[in-house]
Amino acid sequence: DLNLFHENVGAGGRRKKHQNASNKGAEGDVLSDAAGGNPMRVGGTMRLRLPSSMKRKFKANVVSATFERINAQSIASASVGVGPYRFNPFRSLYSSISASMTSGVTSNSDGSAGAVPYAAGALTSHQSMPLKSSPVTLNVRHIASGGTKNLPRHEAVSLGLSSKVRGYKYNYQGQQIDTSSIEEEEQQEHGTWQALKKLCSGGNGANVNPQIAISKALSGTIELRVPFQAASEGGSQPILSGTFLLFGDWSLTQAHTQSLATEKENRPARFSSAGVGMRKVVQGIPLKVD
Repeated sequence: DLNLFHENVGAGGRRKKHQNASNKGAEGDVLSDAAGGNPMRVGGTMRLRLPSSMKRKFKANVVSATFERINAQSIASASVGVGPYRFNPFRSLYSSISASMTSGVTSNSDGSAGAVPYAAGALTSHQSMPLKSSPVTLNVRHIASGGTKNLPRHEAVSLGLSSKVRGYKYNYQGQQIDTSSIEEEEQQEHGTWQALKKLCSGGNGANVNPQIAISKALSGTIELRVPFQAASEGGSQPILSGTFLLFGDWSLTQAHTQSLATEKENRPARFSSAGVGMRKVVQGIPLKVD
């Protein structure tokens, strides 16, 4: 099939002033990648779904080619999806592994640089295990993803979306990293007692806005799913049904940067959360609340 798109991939292109966390009085301009206006992504994707015979031969299920233009940047890329491969290492454990790979080239119309290659990939593993004879299931998913240095920003955003941790408000602005606040936090964290207090209180998690555009990530999710239903008085039809779940998310990510100065300051960051949720289908429409 053919998909034509014309979409905004910017974050408003606003220039903001930020005060340093330490009271030094210094101010710095933080400029998003969308400087000079909202970048528009225009192009098309040709997606080929392979028949079953070719899937077994080439070990791939989807092959696609994309040609696009974002402002003065032209991009041509090809992607392939492999899997999922399902296997049962144990009688009650269901596992699957899938992968996706993308490679392409970028070039600028102003001639500032020639054709620059890039590549990205992701490997996903999923395990599901029912708890004894009950309908309760334990689901575990891990994703390892990464891209090369010249990865386009919208590709880096796609990697970030696949490794999101529930509960955080992500930063789509692509702002520079403020290392002064990181150093200040490290100075304040002394000894086991302070570290334990920070862990129990969640640290500064409420004020943390992780970058959605990343270059490398290792993330995981664990969910305990408990189906429920409340039967009517007659017992023929349930009046309420769905799935209740307990979940825990974590990720270790490195933000996407294209500046050498910023890349040296770009440290891997870890994020985690735990919570409850509910899944239900109403008139064929899936509802998800976390």
